[in-house]
Amino acid sequence: MSSFENTTVPGSTLDAIKLDEYHLHSFIGMVMEKLAIDKRHLNDLKSLETIWDPNWTKSSIWPLVSPLLSYFEAEKSHLEQSIQELVPILAELQRAPSPASA
Repeated sequence: MSSFENTTVPGSTLDAIKLDEYHLHSFIGMVMEKLAIDKRHLNDLKSLETIWDPNWTKSSIWPLVSPLLSYFEAEKSHLEQSIQELVPILAELQRAPSPASA
């Protein structure tokens, strides 16, 4: 095996770094979109509270609707927690040095 076979092609390292940077920005964009979707969904769930009728608790439908309302509340709590955890992670990703500067 010649020593030529062990060398890298000129520019291949730079190309790999550029590709890694592209992937990082693409990933951050996806996470930002996920966060935006979660926030919209949370707002949509909260908007249902204006439709909620307190008389449901006194009606015969309460045993039927109560589990779903509890599910919606749990979903809101989960989304709030997820958003709270995701925001600082995303901020850290955005502050991370680019692969090109590493």
